Amino acid sequence: MAESAEEKRGREQLSRMAYEAQLLQGQGRALEQQMGALSEGIAQLGVAIESLKSMKAAGSGNALVPIGGGAMVRAKLENGGKVLLDIGAGVVAEKDIGEAVVILEKRLSETEKARGGAEREIATLSRRLQAIDHDARALMHKLKLTPGEG
Repeated sequence: MAESAEEKRGREQLSRMAYEAQLLQGQGRALEQQMGALSEGIAQLGVAIESLKSMKAAGSGNALVPIGGGAMVRAKLENGGKVLLDIGAGVVAEKDIGEAVVILEKRLSETEKARGGAEREIATLSRRLQAIDHDARALMHKLKLTPGEG
């Protein structure tokens, strides 16, 4: 039996919807990876800020310094409250602990904003995918197709 023009248009529209959905799913996966990296950065910044605050409270005495993986080392603070801080492009500068905390807190705030933006984008993608699914199901019902047939 020959396919009517309406059925042909409907199948083409379903194909476009499926393609768009695949693109959106790929974007969603990329955003989820980005959110994972941002969350890791937020955790690292939080540890760095707390460590610096602890060091500042210790003054020129001893401090426990996290070295990653839940391990810490006891360190003697000798440089008068100065730390080396990456200020970008691989450049490291010596900063007072208080100044370093302010810089890291600003980075933390910016990273949290970026994560919030990624979360909003994922929510937008999700809503669009739901709309495509709804529209595709309605079109399939109209064309009397079963899922996977279009």
